[in-house]
Amino acid sequence: CIWMPERANPKVSSGRTINPIYASRLTNSLHHAEMIFCFSEKDRTWLAARGNKSKEYITVIHAAPSAAAAPLSLAGKDRVKQEYTRGMEYFFTDAASAGEEQILHLLKAFSLFKKRQLSNLQLAITGTPSPGLQIKLQTYKYRQDVHWFDPAAAGTLLAAAYAALFPFEDDSLGAPLLDAWKTGVPALVPKDGLLHEMAGDAALPAVAEDPVAFAGYMMSVYKDEGLRSELIGRGFTRLSAFDPAQTLADIRTAVGKMSGCSIQ
Repeated sequence: CIWMPERANPKVSSGRTINPIYASRLTNSLHHAEMIFCFSEKDRTWLAARGNKSKEYITVIHAAPSAAAAPLSLAGKDRVKQEYTRGMEYFFTDAASAGEEQILHLLKAFSLFKKRQLSNLQLAITGTPSPGLQIKLQTYKYRQDVHWFDPAAAGTLLAAAYAALFPFEDDSLGAPLLDAWKTGVPALVPKDGLLHEMAGDAALPAVAEDPVAFAGYMMSVYKDEGLRSELIGRGFTRLSAFDPAQTLADIRTAVGKMSGCSIQ
């Protein structure tokens, strides 16, 4: 049989913990599984140690970019900016699965960026602010520069963004980061998380819980066009490592190894 666990390695930085029911079954499931699929090398190492299992039984598979993701023309980007952010450049983040405290860290970083740069750059967020956050936003100094949208608009907003911010890990397995690369948008990702492992030097690593440092990275990508262009180029190059055809081939190879036959 094949057992595919969800993201298994709990990370203090993201505040994630294993569900108690899942945790109670984890070791036993690892012991009986003939083949395990996971989504990062860190998880592969952690699962092997947790289940006293050889790594040869654990296969890392990757997400793939959306088929619909594609770069926008300058005119296309202008249309999106006119519709969503009063015609101004913006950072984009998807906060649909983020907690209130995580979003507050992001807003603090955005405040520091605005104070230091005196820029008209906006912040476009997909998701719905919690009631408590809505109250805090009423007194947020830069509230006029923060725009909230339905998650359905995420793909459109990402493609026209000046840069994509992924300050907190979620359960996407990295597809939004791949979409950012595919659309030619540079990205900031959480340091030492799954996205950082995927990105390597193709994204700037930042820590959401450190707004000062995060704001510094935002300023770097804003002020340095050379760095921004370099990140875009690295992202396009890095995409080749996340070919969906290769992922399917890896799955077929693993299934074939387990069953003792070739899977076409």
